Amino acid sequence: MMTLEQAFAKAVNSKANRLEDGTLNWNYVDADCVMDTGFASSYQSKESDDFSMSDCDTYYDQFDVLVTQFESAPFEATGV
Repeated sequence: MMTLEQAFAKAVNSKANRLEDGTLNWNYVDADCVMDTGFASSYQSKESDDFSMSDCDTYYDQFDVLVTQFESAPFEATGV
């Protein structure tokens, strides 16, 4: 399983996550990160016993930090 940072680097460099104009489709980046980090297993629904709103908030806090960093200095994934 990947860390969020690894999954993010992979997702922002995926051509599949780009719109026709070359900009990122952040919804696709988010979806790839959720899947690659394994967060999806607890993210299925609020009715799931494994779902934690705290975990969800933490994930998006970390994701938002990565987005902000990326937007200020885009990078290429290395070793991912």
